Amino acid sequence: MLRYLGPKLKKLKQFNIHMHPGFSTKYSILNKNFIKNNKAIISFYLLELLEKQKLKFTFSLTEKLIKKYILFIHKYNYKKFNISTIIEARLDKILFNIGYSITIAQARQLIVHGYFFVNFKLITNPSFLIKIGDIISLSSKSSFIFKLCKKNLYIKYIKTIKCNLNVYICKKTCLSIFYSQINNYTFNSYNNLLIIQYYLH
Repeated sequence: MLRYLGPKLKKLKQFNIHMHPGFSTKYSILNKNFIKNNKAIISFYLLELLEKQKLKFTFSLTEKLIKKYILFIHKYNYKKFNISTIIEARLDKILFNIGYSITIAQARQLIVHGYFFVNFKLITNPSFLIKIGDIISLSSKSSFIFKLCKKNLYIKYIKTIKCNLNVYICKKTCLSIFYSQINNYTFNSYNNLLIIQYYLH
C-alpha cells in the first residue's frame, strides 16, 4: 500500500486524531462530537491495525518501510529502540521539529526537490536517518524557508539547537544546523507496542 493521497480530514476522524499540522482552520469549525462514538466490540487485532494505519497516515510511510523498521527493532533491543526513536530520527520529521516546514508533507517535498544537505551531501530521501553530530545545511535556493520558519506554529518546541553559535534558527545568517539534541514534539500519540505486535504475529 502506497502513501494515502485521499481526503485527509476523513482519516483524522477515522483515527480519532485531534491535532494535525495544517488542519487548524478546519478543526476550529468542527464541534466536539465530530467523531462518532462506536460502542461495538473491537478486537485486539483491530486495535493493532488501527495503530499501524495511523502511523502510516501521519508520516506517509509505506508498508515496506515500516516492516524494515520493525525488523531493525526486533533484531536489536526493542526495549531500547522503538518506532518513535526511529521516526524522530528521520530527516523529514527533524525538519518539521526544527521549524523548516509547517507540515510533514511539506518537509518531504522540500527534501525531494533538493533543498537540504546532510554533512554537505545532497539528500533527496525523506526517510534518511540523522545521527547525532550530523550537519544539516540549506541550499542556496532555499531563502524562502526562513519565511516559513516565522509562520511555523511549532517553533516554540525548539529548545536545543546549535546553529552557527546562534540558537535562533530563523535569522538569515543561519545556513546550517549542528544536530546535537532536539526536544521532539510528536503531534499524534500512538502505541509502539501494538504496532510491533502487529508485525510479529
